[in-house]
Amino acid sequence: MSAMASLGHESGSKHFERVFDSIPSLIHTGRPDGYLDYFNQHWLEYLGLPMEAVLGWEWTAAIHPEDVDAIVYRWRLSLASGEPFLHESRVRRADGQYRWMLHHKVATRDERGEIVKWYGSSIDIEDRKQAEEQLRRNEFHLTEGQRLAHMGSWAFDVTGFSYWSSELFRIYGLDPGGKPPTVEEYLALVHAEDRAFMKHGIAKMLDDHLEFDFTKRIVRPDGEIRRIRCVGIPVTHGGTFQGFLGTGMDVTEQQLLTEELERQQAHLTEAQKLTHTGSWAWRLPNWTVDLSEEWYRIYGFDPAEGAPSLEEYSERVHPEDRLKWKGAVERAVLEKADYDLEFRILLPNGMVKWIHAVGHPVLSDAGDLEQFVGSSTDITERKSAEQALQRSEAYLAEAQRLSHTGSFGWKPDSGEIVWSDETYRIFDYDHAVKPTIDLLVQRVHPEDQPDFLKVIESASAGATQFEHTYRWLLPDGSVKHVHALAHALQDVSGNREFVGAATDVTSIKRAEEELRTSEAYLAEAQRLSQTGSWAWNPVTGDIRYWSEECYRVLGFDPHGPLPRFETFFQRLHADDQAPVREQYEKAIRDKADFEFDYRLVHPDKGVRDIHVVGRAVLNQSGDLDEFVGTVIDITERKRAEQELQQLVDLVPQFIVVLGPDGKWIYANRMAREYTGLTLEEFRSKEVIGRSIHPDDLEKARTVRERGLAGSDPFELDARQLGKDGVYRWFLWRYNPSVEEGRVRRWYVSATEIESRKQQEERVRQENVRLEERTRIAQELHDTLLQNFLSASMQLGATVNGVPSQSPVKGRLDRILQLMEQGIEDGRKALQGLRLPDTVPLDLVQAFSGIQREFVVPSDVEFRVSVIGQKRPLHLTIQHEIYRIGREALINAFRHSRATRVEVELEYADSELRMRVRDNGCGLDPRVLDAGREGHWGLAGMRERAAKIGGLLKIYSNANAGTEIELSIPSSVALELSLDNRLSA
Repeated sequence: MSAMASLGHESGSKHFERVFDSIPSLIHTGRPDGYLDYFNQHWLEYLGLPMEAVLGWEWTAAIHPEDVDAIVYRWRLSLASGEPFLHESRVRRADGQYRWMLHHKVATRDERGEIVKWYGSSIDIEDRKQAEEQLRRNEFHLTEGQRLAHMGSWAFDVTGFSYWSSELFRIYGLDPGGKPPTVEEYLALVHAEDRAFMKHGIAKMLDDHLEFDFTKRIVRPDGEIRRIRCVGIPVTHGGTFQGFLGTGMDVTEQQLLTEELERQQAHLTEAQKLTHTGSWAWRLPNWTVDLSEEWYRIYGFDPAEGAPSLEEYSERVHPEDRLKWKGAVERAVLEKADYDLEFRILLPNGMVKWIHAVGHPVLSDAGDLEQFVGSSTDITERKSAEQALQRSEAYLAEAQRLSHTGSFGWKPDSGEIVWSDETYRIFDYDHAVKPTIDLLVQRVHPEDQPDFLKVIESASAGATQFEHTYRWLLPDGSVKHVHALAHALQDVSGNREFVGAATDVTSIKRAEEELRTSEAYLAEAQRLSQTGSWAWNPVTGDIRYWSEECYRVLGFDPHGPLPRFETFFQRLHADDQAPVREQYEKAIRDKADFEFDYRLVHPDKGVRDIHVVGRAVLNQSGDLDEFVGTVIDITERKRAEQELQQLVDLVPQFIVVLGPDGKWIYANRMAREYTGLTLEEFRSKEVIGRSIHPDDLEKARTVRERGLAGSDPFELDARQLGKDGVYRWFLWRYNPSVEEGRVRRWYVSATEIESRKQQEERVRQENVRLEERTRIAQELHDTLLQNFLSASMQLGATVNGVPSQSPVKGRLDRILQLMEQGIEDGRKALQGLRLPDTVPLDLVQAFSGIQREFVVPSDVEFRVSVIGQKRPLHLTIQHEIYRIGREALINAFRHSRATRVEVELEYADSELRMRVRDNGCGLDPRVLDAGREGHWGLAGMRERAAKIGGLLKIYSNANAGTEIELSIPSSVALELSLDNRLSA
């Protein structure tokens, strides 16, 4: 077993780990149940975590808390359906920064289609996400700017309000779809304490026709009190007063904003630190600067020493980029324009950083340049990621194919549509087809066409993005579910183009449906898997939550109250309490996750093995708030692992593992005990030449070398020398483990087939004897017995012509009787030659052997098949069926000129049927009726069928070949006393 363990970890897994560690990608693998059991070195370096901190489900601790539920839900969907996993989430890097990653996993399956492993990779898509987020923010700002200003406009004259903007309606808590209020309705909205002041103010402004600015309180219909600042100016036309135009601004939040300012300043500082962005202000004409703390950190200056001079700052710019930087700044100053520049800086310790600097000019009222304000962002990591991104483009393209996601572009103005290769595949169109909206509408499911057209119309009318899911009809009538997502881009000429993705979500839709129908099973699965969940406050020692299964696993009443932690702790095995307490205390001290096993003394089940996993939950202050996790009863698994350790050595077969070059890596105990070789001898000696029978050696080597040169399973049989000096037949089956098109391992099993080989040899010898006996019987039947029968018939005719009173009449009758007796005895003797031996037959093997016996040409397809459940037949029945079938096959092979010959054995309820058919030239009708002159064949088959109570039918056609069918009632074929029937 230790040798096998060495193989599994040192020769197998370590080899794969070295391969995965050499790949410049983030690779991980998982078990069929979703337990992630391996992360390559690049992953661990990226996360800054050891392997044990991410195995199983511990990797979720590195996922952004807001993304955990979604990625776990999506992973479980893939586990339930077996479909590839594709999902985006934020992952905490070793430096604490969360970055967006695209995760992809696919399953590998065994020969039964069962999932044996999940293989996954992850790609950093932070830059893409930031670009998308920036786009969304820009669109949001454009749309929400006015609303965020809390400012509405109005028009007022002597008759009252003639206009209110929508935002003003919202400020006052009114429906924007309504009419402006009357003066009375307006005053009713004013706070009771301010109403008189406002009534007087309205009258005064109508009298004075002067601009005004005052603040009042209003009471919204829902009772909320808001402070509104009103500013108005008079409007005249031709010297005649027309009314007032003005604004109403909700200033309720100003006081709160003032209070929040200091706290927000602290948040801004932290945000700059997290984003590696420093802010600055540079006042002209002299070099007077204000710099944030993060700016100092990025550029490597000490804030305590004050702001650097222009010369010091210039020296910090990388020599190769200094001219470019200086030119961009001077041009911005000259043109009083914004600048946006990427350049490198060189720190005193030799470290090089990439900086993205953005500057904006601030002008005086006279248009003079007063200062520049801007930001400097450390984009070193982004630059490094860009190189990695280029390397991963191939992976991304493959990911698109694996995720069934195609990209497209659509210009609403011109109708032009561009599809990627995957989009053509999803929509099942040839690349020669030019896609149009009308073409798409025709294939959209009729029930989804109205919504589809509505999306198209909205996008054409100016919508900036769209997202919808619809059903797609394929030419064969099947249906796909397609999810489309796109946003609009606009070039400098104002032309819009939607770019987006179309994803085949059929499998997801099916999985969701299956998930809904299997929720009850999933709930039951938690109980069956003996997994409980819990929450514990280590500060107070209170257990906050136990699931129902947690009560059962730990031996408490599910209907009882939550136990105290110490009560639970006393259930632990005495030998485990001290180390477990130490584990808990360390996790509390480090505010860290934990995972370990312990033994628990269950009140009903005795000692149980428990696996616990805990995740530390910290509050906003970074203090430990609680632990949440799971407990699993792994008692049965522990026992199974111990039994599994013995399984390979106890299996009654040779189990061998070879390298891709055929070198021996491992041999189980059965192989070692049979050959008498040690594992080291298997690895170091030429086993094939030493242990294979000399007569089989050349063939075995040829088959083995040809098989090992490919990547397909193969097998060979040969006689293997045992340590007792005896050669025995074994069947060796070679199965490859293929990764990325290359064989990594050969897994070989060898089964002893000595008894089968002996049986085949006995059948072969019996067939030789049977053929000779049949030949003799046929010759005697066609010559001696036929002549004897002819003489008997002639003598009978002569006797019939002799008068009864003739003295020779009696003698002739006696002679005739003797001849008839001789004929009968001859028939019995011939029948004896044709009778089967007492050795039982495997009819399938026996019929299959006839092909080898007659050396059937390779272009003749020969098959033996069985329909129904095979049942034991009487020995005599076996041999008679074999003789009839043999005769039919001999005729087919020798005379039919067929390219296909079949034998079919059907075990039906009422009868046993054997059919021998070919696609040859058929039988001459005269031969079918009377047989060939001087040959026993057809008549012999009919005679044998009749003797065993069967019926023989022959169908023949010159164009369709010949079929011979033998049917025997089941009551006869399976009758134990059949010998009595045959002798009757």
